Amino acid sequence: MTDRRFIDVLPDGTIQASGSAEMTLLASRCGRYWLHESHPELVLLTFAGLERTASTVPVERAILLADISGFNPIDLFGMIAQSRLSLRIIAVRQGVERVLLFRDGDIAMIASNESHDRIGDFLVRMGLVDRERLEAVLAAANPGRRRAGQLLVESGLITSHDLWRAIQKQLTELFCDVATWSSGHLVGYRLPEGFAFPPMPPLGTQGLLLEAVRRFDEISLIRHRIPDSGVVLQATGKQAGENDEERAFLDSVQQPASIAELQHKLHRPEFDLLRLAYSLLQSGAVQQVTASACPQRPQGSRVGDVLQVFDMAFNEIHDEVRKAGVAAQFVAAINAFLGDPKSAYTTLFRGVELEIGAPISEEILLRNLTELTTGDPVQTLSDALNELLFFALFQCGELLETSVDVDLARRVRLIYSTLTEG
Repeated sequence: MTDRRFIDVLPDGTIQASGSAEMTLLASRCGRYWLHESHPELVLLTFAGLERTASTVPVERAILLADISGFNPIDLFGMIAQSRLSLRIIAVRQGVERVLLFRDGDIAMIASNESHDRIGDFLVRMGLVDRERLEAVLAAANPGRRRAGQLLVESGLITSHDLWRAIQKQLTELFCDVATWSSGHLVGYRLPEGFAFPPMPPLGTQGLLLEAVRRFDEISLIRHRIPDSGVVLQATGKQAGENDEERAFLDSVQQPASIAELQHKLHRPEFDLLRLAYSLLQSGAVQQVTASACPQRPQGSRVGDVLQVFDMAFNEIHDEVRKAGVAAQFVAAINAFLGDPKSAYTTLFRGVELEIGAPISEEILLRNLTELTTGDPVQTLSDALNELLFFALFQCGELLETSVDVDLARRVRLIYSTLTEG
């Protein structure tokens, strides 16, 4: 057993370390934390890398704080189902946050902070509506009047049954994703009496658990060949894709790319990509290559990490300007900024143009970075993209409703914090 360490919470609300060991431990965890409502004898803190996606009732009380690397979430969800508990579970891993609402052990709702987990994206992936029509309906709607699914039903693009199928698909995918996590942390909240659950009937957890167990077993098999998301793949050219999903994957690995990069680029759940990658490896359509086969980046740099964070932030911005119908004005302003000859980053941004929904061109930025002769290339890239990002937020302030702009800025700052913390 390790030595016990103590801190004092003083009457004025400040925290005081009782010794050097405590100070060292606290210093290694400096930052901002959530203070969770809990039993009076417990103080629960979790790192505030992200805020909760779903609002909570002030009287909800945290009763569980867990490190996912120490247990299997499937076991926890099975216990919740068997005991017919009503809880809110907030799970966080590498910037991804999921909120699971259990009602008497069944799933009443799942929310995600990733834009590609929205119901509209599931409808597109299921082939029930095309993206252009989805965006047209959302752009024509008054903000806050209806949810995306209701708008699509009212417009006649989908039926109520189509919407229910998509909701079931969404809940299943998000539940199974969290259930198979092997890292991250989660907090469980007991819900108060009279809690207002969503009107939608809950989805039976037992069926979801069976699917999660099946996926867990399948991932265990896949991991023998693809041990982690850092594995780099490249198309061999021996086979063409048999469907749109395979063709999109193969197009994305004409140049070497890791599973993590593909997940960000294709906006697909990790499980789907792992299963597809495994199948294409087995068929010989792709091959595993060493990281050195990837386009050369500045030695020791974090270029990929920097670009991934900024692309995530821009995806949030892109979604909002599309919905507001101001994408054209936004793109024009950003491209004028990128092409400004008086900018301090003219060399770096040369040839870079923004397209809604498309990632920033890593190839062009890497080529331009090689022309810089002074300073740390990664720091220069980070500074330049930071200036671009905040100019983009300034433009959003001009183009979007105030409430939308404020919420968007909050989400973007939280995404950006994952870079500054690294």
